[in-house]
Amino acid sequence: MIGPFWITISMIVMIGSMGVLYSSLFGVDINQFIPFLAAGFCVWFLISSTITEGANLFIQAEDIIRNADVPVGIHVFRLLWRNIIVFGHNAVVMLPVYVFFRLNPGAALLLEPVGIFIVLVNLAGLAVLVGSVCTRFRDAPPIVGNLVQIAFFVSPVMYKPDLLMGKLKAFAVLNPFYYLLEVMRGPLLGVVPSVRIYSVLLAITFVNLTVSFLFYRRFRSRIAYWL
Repeated sequence: MIGPFWITISMIVMIGSMGVLYSSLFGVDINQFIPFLAAGFCVWFLISSTITEGANLFIQAEDIIRNADVPVGIHVFRLLWRNIIVFGHNAVVMLPVYVFFRLNPGAALLLEPVGIFIVLVNLAGLAVLVGSVCTRFRDAPPIVGNLVQIAFFVSPVMYKPDLLMGKLKAFAVLNPFYYLLEVMRGPLLGVVPSVRIYSVLLAITFVNLTVSFLFYRRFRSRIAYWL
């Protein structure tokens, strides 16, 4: 009867248990920390699962690629759509958070589709790049998974960026995942992302798509042979 909403229930349990523990460890007000943690997890799971699954983007579509001339966009859209559905189930967690903690995101929530679009464009580029590399080097997917796990701990998912002092602020300022998180997490919490967030993200998106396009154009004819 619960069906796919087991995803939502699992998220609620994890956020509740980790929120109580880490708010005490970080010395942060639980009323502020749990909404921050909930929004951060919703966004991060979208990012991490898309990149991790993107490592097998072409490998899982081996039969289709070797037997039909299908545009690469089809495989990318399938990946993004699947993870957007999961994100939708995770985002349901924000409803009880809004009610219990009396949080009203207000008009800032209207910017959430903009953030989702920017993040998906970047994830599409990363999926093509990572998927191409992992198709050529079959030992690479576990490496991608490990790198994503490391990125989770160094990115401000469970801690607020303003807790970083001195040189440690580089973990936020120089971390592209920080900007991907903020452009979606901010509107969920009723915070309008700054112009700087959008500006840096546009630069990241340009570099990401350029590298992915050039790499794929160079090696797209070899993917079927690598499979």
